[in-house]
Amino acid sequence: MNLAWHIIKKDFSHNRLGILFWAASGIWAGLSGIDRAGNTLTSEELGIVCLITHGVLLLGLIASILQEDNVVDPEGFLLTRPMAPRRLLSAKLGLVLTLFVIVPLLFFLARKSFEPAASWMPRLGTIGLNLTFIVLGASAVAACCKNLSRYFLALFASLFCFGLLRLEFSSLIESTPFAMRVVLHETKLPLIALIFSGFWAGALYSIYYRRRLLVAVCLIAVGVAGTALMSGYLTTPLRH
Repeated sequence: MNLAWHIIKKDFSHNRLGILFWAASGIWAGLSGIDRAGNTLTSEELGIVCLITHGVLLLGLIASILQEDNVVDPEGFLLTRPMAPRRLLSAKLGLVLTLFVIVPLLFFLARKSFEPAASWMPRLGTIGLNLTFIVLGASAVAACCKNLSRYFLALFASLFCFGLLRLEFSSLIESTPFAMRVVLHETKLPLIALIFSGFWAGALYSIYYRRRLLVAVCLIAVGVAGTALMSGYLTTPLRH
């Protein structure tokens, strides 16, 4: 446990400046949407810039934390200073899930604390699942890449394949029985996040425990294809 805590403190210290900018941009983007009545055009544009910066920093920080002790690089940390995969993975996921899932949820709760719980409580679980889905997906891609450039290239390729498959699956979606599409629409986004987070978790397990890069890449590919299919069902308008 002490070794895992040491890794967490090391990763946080090495990325503290980026984490600070990520938090500041997220707070600004979040608070700028509270009251737009008195906002000028400049402040609205700044809020958009902060939102984009927040998202890019999120992806970059996840890669920086996961690749700090790279497990696919021949000269990686594990090959020179062996440690239990369980400890390393728990330290990495513990830090990224705390920073990028728990902290945003706490910020959301702080913003909504003065509003009736019935107006935002049903959204809390959905937001948490979707954040977990994004963080695990980015973590799985980062763990499969040796450096930041390959990581962003892999993310771009995944997004491109996601969009392409969404178009390819359109004919399949239209031919699906209406009753099944209604069921899928009623589940909304948590269904995607819950099911396909398992593929990201499987990819991380394959990298850290089995050292099987090809298996992890296949799991990510299946997860991207499945997410494209399911999101197509959920976003395509229902027609009687």
